[in-house]
Amino acid sequence: MKIRAVASVTLAAAVAVGLAGCNYISPQRTTTQYSASDGTNANVGDLEVRNAILITDTLVGTDVTDRANLIFSVVNHTGSAGSLDITYTGLINGVEQEVVVTVPVDASAGVTQVGFGEGATVLLEGMDFTPGSTHDVDFTATLDGVQTMQAVTVPVLDGTLPEYSTLVPGPAQTEPPAAPPSIAPTTAPTEAPEEGGTA
Repeated sequence: MKIRAVASVTLAAAVAVGLAGCNYISPQRTTTQYSASDGTNANVGDLEVRNAILITDTLVGTDVTDRANLIFSVVNHTGSAGSLDITYTGLINGVEQEVVVTVPVDASAGVTQVGFGEGATVLLEGMDFTPGSTHDVDFTATLDGVQTMQAVTVPVLDGTLPEYSTLVPGPAQTEPPAAPPSIAPTTAPTEAPEEGGTA
């Protein structure tokens, strides 16, 4: 009986040690950072872009989805005011070109909302924003004179889900709207060609 009891205790101890050892080789899920919602996250210098999503809708009587609201939050822990440039390629007046939208980032706010809540609207136009696709958007942070750029792949959703139904690009129209009244996009500057040498 004693031998059987000792064997049982030994076996239980071996199992306990074996199970405990799993913690040394298994990754801890709580230490892995990931996007907990439908959007994507990115660190742009000292600014943190959180839950970036493009929300699109179709124009009345068509299946055109060539405009989308860019929705995200900017977290600023630096205590310094700055700005975040959003650069994308769109078809403007029939010409494909880079467009830049600048979002001011407050020093005291901590979190700046863009596209929802009290945040300014950023409307992207001139691309095919098919729900389920993704689009590359460049974010450039400027803080204390230092610029940092990060390319981010942003998912495209529509207003099917109730939580996104109020974030579509305004009332459905038969023509795409002009530049949003809150933050107007501008064409990215092009470098002037260098002058030739002396004749």
